[in-house]
Amino acid sequence: MKQQNWTLQLPETIRAAMSRPFSWGEFDCCIFASECIYAQCGFSPIKPYLNHYKTKAEAFNLIKSKFGTLEKAVSRYFKSIEIERVQRGDLVLFKGKDGDSLAVVWARHYWGVTPQGVKPVQINPIKAWRVE
Repeated sequence: MKQQNWTLQLPETIRAAMSRPFSWGEFDCCIFASECIYAQCGFSPIKPYLNHYKTKAEAFNLIKSKFGTLEKAVSRYFKSIEIERVQRGDLVLFKGKDGDSLAVVWARHYWGVTPQGVKPVQINPIKAWRVE
C-alpha cells in the first residue's frame, strides 16, 4: 500500500539518484527500482539480496536462481498492467544494453540508471507493473 507522502518521497529519491553512477550491486536498475518502491510503499524487495552480487554475471545468476527472470521477480510483488496504463510511480521492464532492465515512471518520463546517474531514458517498455 502506498504511503501518504509518496508523491513527495519518490521525486526526492529520483533527484538523489541523479548523481549516483551505475555499479553492479551498488547502484543498478534493481536497486534503483527498489529505492523507488521504498519511497512509495515503505518496503524494499531487494533488501534480502543486497551485498550478494558485484558483477553482471552474479546479478543475473542471482535473479535466475531465486526468481527465474526479472519479470517474475517484479511480478511476485506487483500486479502487471497494460503499458498504456502506466502512471507515475509504476515500474516498466525494457531491453537494455545488458539485458532486461527496470525503469520508474515519473513526470511523463521513464527514469533509469545510466553510467552518469539516473536520467530520463528513451525506451520501449515491454512490461509494466502498478506499484501500490
